[in-house]
Amino acid sequence: MVDLTLSGQQRKAEELVRAGELEAAGRLCQRILACYPKYIGAYSVLAQVCLQAGEHDMAENLFLRVLGADPERASPYASLGAIYEERGLRDEAIWQLERATELSPTNEAMRAALYDLYDQCDAAYRADMGMTRATLARTYLHGGLYAKAIGELREIVADKPYRFDLRVALAEALWLDRRREEAETICEGLLKELPYCLKPNLILGQIRFNTEADDEARAMLQKAQALDPENRVAQALLGPDSPLPLRKARLPFGEENASWDPPFYLLESEEEAEPLTIEGSAWQLPTREEADILRLLEGVSVRELDGEGEPEEEVPEKEAVLVGLSWVSEGRKYLAKHPGDDAARLDLARKLGSMDRIDEALDQYGQLLQQDDEALLLHVIEDLTLLNSWHSGHQALMTMLSEARRRLENLEPSE
Repeated sequence: MVDLTLSGQQRKAEELVRAGELEAAGRLCQRILACYPKYIGAYSVLAQVCLQAGEHDMAENLFLRVLGADPERASPYASLGAIYEERGLRDEAIWQLERATELSPTNEAMRAALYDLYDQCDAAYRADMGMTRATLARTYLHGGLYAKAIGELREIVADKPYRFDLRVALAEALWLDRRREEAETICEGLLKELPYCLKPNLILGQIRFNTEADDEARAMLQKAQALDPENRVAQALLGPDSPLPLRKARLPFGEENASWDPPFYLLESEEEAEPLTIEGSAWQLPTREEADILRLLEGVSVRELDGEGEPEEEVPEKEAVLVGLSWVSEGRKYLAKHPGDDAARLDLARKLGSMDRIDEALDQYGQLLQQDDEALLLHVIEDLTLLNSWHSGHQALMTMLSEARRRLENLEPSE
């Protein structure tokens, strides 16, 4: 008898991937997502299908989105490590695999892949192979030593706020230690950056359930159930008081949604590929004041961009773009006179990033990386992390992000 439960269908898709039947696995994932369009598990399997099919850009995008919903999944980090290693981005590959082994310390395959990368590096880049502070904190958390876990996690997160996995772990530890106000604060911060992150939605939804913010709480809980339709995480995290009970999510009988021609991983059109993205992306992107730069600038002459002429017709959206370009021009002039103003340079880098002028933005961020300023490095890492989720596959961007993380880790602590 066919197991039509959601978990059963996911297991079937995973079996198909292991057997190399990628097209069948892709069809099954698509059928699951037709019924449960935000289900994290289906996207995770779909990403593996893309990876094995050689569609690394699509796989990377899906893995990043899965981590946006659940930053504590080990396998997406390991898979991203493999993608970055294949691209020759060794430092970024190591960073991803270190996260994977912290989350799954007993996985020998992940640890062997990490050690292989270490062996390819100079001794100066070889990390401590023993238990990291993050692993220790998770050990405390899983062992019920919440106060110790909280102490370790607070210190690490203070130094590395870009570690979303540890911020989620901190929120969980605070919740389990019944420190609700502190857990609420951590969850609020996480959801500003990762609005589809599962555990913060559950914790904050539970805290505000049946309060004056009940409508907001129910929306969060509904979002969490969309990500995890069987409510397994809700039960494990919130316990018997969870407003989301365990349930059997099922797929309808029939194969009417299974046909797929051509296989989805061969699609080239963005319009056709759009259903593969998680609705309401889990990654909060930087502000974009100019929504579609190339389209809006179509037909604008060089003279107009330089401010030496007027557009032939009034287009409000185009004017917004020109304001942005004027801002950039003025910012460059200011920095030419005040090259040491790091705050102004950071503003310029962010503006260029919001306008999709990535290479120019990276030039400004590169200059900021030369400063031994911890707070500044944290801002740069946060910005580059968000840009990387927006422009997945940009090698110069990922290389700079790896360099920024390395510089921060090697920075001498301030007295």
